[in-house]
Amino acid sequence: MLTNTDSIDIFTRLNMGKIPLTNAELVKALFLNSSNFIDESDNYEKIKLKQIEVATEWDKIEYTLQDDKFWYFLNNNKDFDYPTRIELVLNLVADIEPSLADEYATFRYFSDKFQESPKNIEQIKENWKKVKQTFQSLEEWFDDRNLYHKIGFLITAGVSLKEIFKQKENKSKLEFINSIDRLIKNRIFSKNFISVENELENMQYGSDRLRHILLLHNIQTMLDNTQENNKFPFDRFKKEKWDVEHVSAIQEEMPKTIRFQKEWLEQNKTYLINNSILVKEIEGYISQISQTDKNANEDNSKEFEPLFLKILKFFAEDGKVDDTNDISNLVLLDEHTNRSYKNAVFPLKRSKIIERERKGTFVPIATKNVFMKFYTGNVSQMSFWGDNDRNSYRKDIIDKLNTYRSNNE
Repeated sequence: MLTNTDSIDIFTRLNMGKIPLTNAELVKALFLNSSNFIDESDNYEKIKLKQIEVATEWDKIEYTLQDDKFWYFLNNNKDFDYPTRIELVLNLVADIEPSLADEYATFRYFSDKFQESPKNIEQIKENWKKVKQTFQSLEEWFDDRNLYHKIGFLITAGVSLKEIFKQKENKSKLEFINSIDRLIKNRIFSKNFISVENELENMQYGSDRLRHILLLHNIQTMLDNTQENNKFPFDRFKKEKWDVEHVSAIQEEMPKTIRFQKEWLEQNKTYLINNSILVKEIEGYISQISQTDKNANEDNSKEFEPLFLKILKFFAEDGKVDDTNDISNLVLLDEHTNRSYKNAVFPLKRSKIIERERKGTFVPIATKNVFMKFYTGNVSQMSFWGDNDRNSYRKDIIDKLNTYRSNNE
């Protein structure tokens, strides 16, 4: 009898010069190998029908996993890159973490199963049944709006699918949902949790935990709206690379080089039409730096700072310029908007969000709500992000996160 290693070596030699074999291809060969379908009655027609059934169902599973809406619900961009996506299901059945296992660990698991005694068609059925049941669980999560959002959040926040899958063992659906809520609580709150308010005060800008909290705020906002059937698009969120950015411009991110100073002024001066003096000052500065002999990438901070602060004060409530990294001044912005309009004044960012929304481009609901000022009860102006706006936004974040604070198990 061939050993597992011999099987792989022979398969590799036969495949020499072709695309390298994957775990999934090797496992599929095991399921469809006629010698594994021993039947006492030698009913070859029955064996052939079972082979066709397995092959058809295999293709259906792979086809479903090829849908990026489904795939990115279960995976992050940085995750193990499966050449054949059904391998994700096979790894769950085999209880294998790809990053920690050897290259053919999944194949070895199934190969050992098929060498066990008794070896017959019922054994094939039983092993294939486990694969189907595992996949059906993933489908059920995808179709259940509550589980879709919570599990999708956990995976995006770095919790492995294997860890989540283990939570469902010997649990009712309600017990499983409670365990998912506990995982979320443990992911977003510190071990020394006192209150949501305290957690937010101690949050550091740039931390993964802050990004996770902003994402959860968006997701819980959608879940709380029971009249809607929309789902958070994890595929677009991951492929378009949304990250944390400031709502209003802050002093510490002042453009330093002549090139970026000119770009920043050109982008923002449109929103200064009510201040002709400041517009003239901007145009004069642009003219000055355009005629200078300095390199466009040269640091020009000292000359630019006075004008930069004047502009920030114009768009600041009561003329106060706050360098705030508080969560009340942070939202999720996509990589393109962040790169193109980084540290832009509030009305410019607002106009870009409106433009994206009008074109049907995905914008996380909380980000849209911030720039539309939906959190603010009495909107008196749309030119800056003031204290009232920030307090209302922070309160909504706290209310949404409090959904998970009581789960202390």
